[in-house]
Amino acid sequence: NWRKNIFHTFILLYPGHSSAKVNEKIRNLPKKYLGKNSLVYLSIKPYSSLHLDRDPYSSGETNDKTIIYVLSIIAFLTLGISCLNFINLSSLNAVKREKEVGIRKVLGAARSRLTTQFLMESIITTLIAAFFALILVRFMLPGFNYLVDRNLKMSQLTRGIMPLEITVLILLVGVVSGGYLAFYLSSLHPVRVLRGTGKPGNKMYLLKKSLVTFQICLSVILIIVAIIVHLQIDFFKKIYWVALTLKD
Repeated sequence: NWRKNIFHTFILLYPGHSSAKVNEKIRNLPKKYLGKNSLVYLSIKPYSSLHLDRDPYSSGETNDKTIIYVLSIIAFLTLGISCLNFINLSSLNAVKREKEVGIRKVLGAARSRLTTQFLMESIITTLIAAFFALILVRFMLPGFNYLVDRNLKMSQLTRGIMPLEITVLILLVGVVSGGYLAFYLSSLHPVRVLRGTGKPGNKMYLLKKSLVTFQICLSVILIIVAIIVHLQIDFFKKIYWVALTLKD
């Protein structure tokens, strides 16, 4: 039946042959059996684009690359804002822990040991945050699926290399977020700290101010990108349903 497209047909081209040349030869093949006025045509596309091309006539679930890229940007912006917020909070906590570091250095604590301790504290904090994030994802996933018109499941986080990727991400975020506090506190001079003469200078003040400004800028960009995503998804949904209507 030339009018049915409910099945995927896979073909392997000989080396040196392109899909464009094949499409030129098979495009009007259905007219030979359905008549010259038939609107049915044949075409092939690379296997790599099977799941990343928005095709309302496809029998399988497809995704739009633009939406994937934009959602990825939102994820990285959100993660970046979280890291900056953690750094800002850590800088405030650093003032309270300066004397602790000074006393431990006087007692013989090595800089490398202090750095490792602060990095481990940051990684543990990130791990706890990831645990609560997964709980939030569990409850917010149905709403997100409705927004992007997909059927994502929590079980997908345990497939393939996803557990390894999540673990690497937790370690990376922990090191990046806690690196500032770890290396700053471990570099303090114990005598100056205990005497009260080791207060942060203008450079640290400018750094904190720059981080806050950059965080606000990222927040504004995140809001703009989220609005664009909403409009983009709504636009594609309208096109998709129009195409289905024309198909019927």
